[in-house]
Order: sequence, then C-alpha cells, then structure tokens
Amino acid sequence: KGNMTVAQMKKRIYSGIRKEMLHGVQAIRTHIDVTDPTFTGLKAALEVKDEVKDILDLQIVAFPQEGMYAYKGGDKLVEEGLKMGADCVGAIPHFELAREFGEKSIHKTIELAVKYNKLIDVHCDETDDTQSRFLELLNALALMEGIGTRTTASHTCSFGSADNSYAFRMMKLFKKSGINFISCPTENVYLEGRQDTYPKRRGITRVKELYDNGINVCFAQDSMSDPWYPLGNGNMMMILDHGIHLAQMMSPGSLLMCRSKPTIRRLAQIPPSMPTGRPTAAVRKWWRKKRQTRTPFLQRWGWRPEAWFWCCWQAWHFERSGHAAELEISGAVHRHSR
Repeated sequence: KGNMTVAQMKKRIYSGIRKEMLHGVQAIRTHIDVTDPTFTGLKAALEVKDEVKDILDLQIVAFPQEGMYAYKGGDKLVEEGLKMGADCVGAIPHFELAREFGEKSIHKTIELAVKYNKLIDVHCDETDDTQSRFLELLNALALMEGIGTRTTASHTCSFGSADNSYAFRMMKLFKKSGINFISCPTENVYLEGRQDTYPKRRGITRVKELYDNGINVCFAQDSMSDPWYPLGNGNMMMILDHGIHLAQMMSPGSLLMCRSKPTIRRLAQIPPSMPTGRPTAAVRKWWRKKRQTRTPFLQRWGWRPEAWFWCCWQAWHFERSGHAAELEISGAVHRHSR
C-alpha cells in the first residue's frame, strides 16, 4: 500500500464496484486501511464515493488494519480518517498485541463514534479462540451509550465456538442493545478452523440462532481478491447460497426469510433515496445521461443488454432481501493484510 498512488487505488476500487453493480448491488460498505499516514486509500475512496453518489450508496469505514495500538498512532489515524469524511469507525481488537489493548480499542471506537456521530463496524473476534470475547464489551458499551442500532459486529467467529450457556446469555443482551451482526460465510469457512484436526469447525458465527432470537444478522462478502480470499466476484447470491448452507437455514421458513427480511437499510442507516419497488430508477436515469453524452463509459465497464436486465432484476431482489454487500479490493482495501 505504501507504493501505490491515488489513481491506482481508484482504478482498483472501480474494478470492484463494476463487479458488484453488474450483480445488482446498490449499497457497499468498504473498509479502508487508515494505518497509512498518507491516507492514499482513503483519499481515493472518498473521491470515488463522490463520483458515484448518484448511482451507489458507498459507505467508508476508517479501518486500522494493523491495529489501533499495534500500529503506532493508529488511534489518531482512525480519528483523522473520520474527520476526512469516513462514515464508520472500525477496529480489529483481536489483532492487538494484548487483550488489554484490544479492550482499549473498543473503548476508543465507542468514544469516536459518539464524538463524531458515526456508525461502527468492528472486525470482532475473527478467530477460533473461544477466549476472544471483545464482542461482549462492544455490545455492553454500545448498549450503555444507546448506539446499539448504529453498531455492527462483523465476523464474530469465536462466538460460534463459545459454549451454549455463555452464548444464549449474550443473546438477550444483543437483543436489548439492538446491535447488528455480519457473517462472511465464504471467507470465514476458508480461514477459520485451520488449527483444528477433526472435528473441524465451520468458522462462522451463530447465524441461525441470532436470527431466531430476533437479532439483525446479514451476510457479506469480505474480500474481492486478496490472499485471504482470492475468489470474490461481487455476486451476493453466491454469498447467500454459501451462507444458508453453512448456517443450515434451508427450511421453508428460513428460505422465505432470506427473500423478505429487510436488513441492509437498518444495518447501514441508508436513507430511502430510491423509491420502494423501483430501486433501479436512479441507475436508469444515470444510464440515459451517459447514453445522451455518447461516451464509451458503459461499454468500457462491459455493460450489455443481458447484463443490464440482470442488474435490474438483482437490484429489485436485493431491495427486498436486504443482504448487506461489503467490498474488499486488493491493494485499495485490505481487511486481512497482516
């Protein structure tokens, strides 16, 4: 990341957005690494956000990839990223050098979110270690500050390995706070359980149990193309497919939920900028504008009649299914670069 330019970052970001939009995605939350004093990635993402604002809701997380405190001055860089225009506070407590620093990063995340009125999205307990319980602290602080509905815990893999007594006690507290969850099924099943022989854990959080307890839970794609997941393509239907298999949610009732539960607007606090039932109106308006100017812009992106039809149908579907889309782009957005 240290050798890349803003132009190079923007090129990668647009490559990822193109893949997402051709699958009908209209809202993306992306985690930008701010443990970079030059803020190259954040500057690029903010420019792109402004350039695509008429066709895409792009949310940016100020994410300390190398840790708020494991990276010297990381907490200050996160705060500066929020001042520059990032929408969400990010953290990665299980990656800090000691448990105490992980807890400190959670306290700082809540403090910054309240101070700057920002959303929260934490890479939380993305590990098989059952003693990694930063989720408990995040939920407690969000509950105490009254910002649970603006707080998201992503991954929470260790919660899937926690004992049942602890897990079901926490369910009541999650429901009380209103905290949101994101599971990344393809990445979690690929990365977790590596130290297991057999039985080997699936690595995902308790998706079905969270849903059954009335807690907002979404599926997301964690990476588009990087060493931690090289096969991302922006197709959220693929993520949904993997998710319902791994979470064992293929009963008639569960499948109906996957088609009808509106979750993304609550998760991302997205305003209803597109009329209900006509989610592609702004895209069509943008299409007409570009066609009138007779630029090769859409052709360069690879838009074809059949792809356009697929985009419209997928956008209609996602407006109703509400599954969250997260974008990770190698070089520009490294969620897992250790």
